Amino acid sequence: QIIAVGPAQGFAWTVTIDGGSRAGVESDMSVISGKGLVGRVISVSPATATVLLLVDATSTVGGRLAGTSQIGIVSGTGRQDVLQMQLLDPLAVVDVGETIVTFGSEGDRPYAPGIPIGTVKELRGTEGQLTRSAIVEPYVDVSVLDIVGVVLSAPDRPDRTPITPGSTSTQSAPASPRPADASN
Repeated sequence: QIIAVGPAQGFAWTVTIDGGSRAGVESDMSVISGKGLVGRVISVSPATATVLLLVDATSTVGGRLAGTSQIGIVSGTGRQDVLQMQLLDPLAVVDVGETIVTFGSEGDRPYAPGIPIGTVKELRGTEGQLTRSAIVEPYVDVSVLDIVGVVLSAPDRPDRTPITPGSTSTQSAPASPRPADASN
């Protein structure tokens, strides 16, 4: 649960939650709500943790357009209702209303993959321009946060056979069996 709101450690948009290292929370873990990404843990004590909110002007996260898998960098703007996504491919086709999810980080920290971030509301620049960006409406309204979750570990993924230069086959080995009640 959110127990305090306010600037911390030089960041403007932070909250304090009532779970800390005794609950398994560590720095650089994803924080989510029922609607999507809230931010990441930036400091931890035994009983509490400080969370940098996604909307903070210093916050950045790798994002992926859910429909086309195009990637970019989603940045906070310092406003609670607007994010900005810098597209890496200036020729990417982006539709207004498209969903953006987290790209994921190595070791799933600080961001686990596939967490909803927001929706494209507007595009800036034209296809082929050196830089293009999307204005994004975040799914989470940080002004009404109460209960949040910390991703202690990302879901297991099946092992994959790596493809190496000079491989004659691009087929991968069968995925590890998953429990019958696991969803896709």
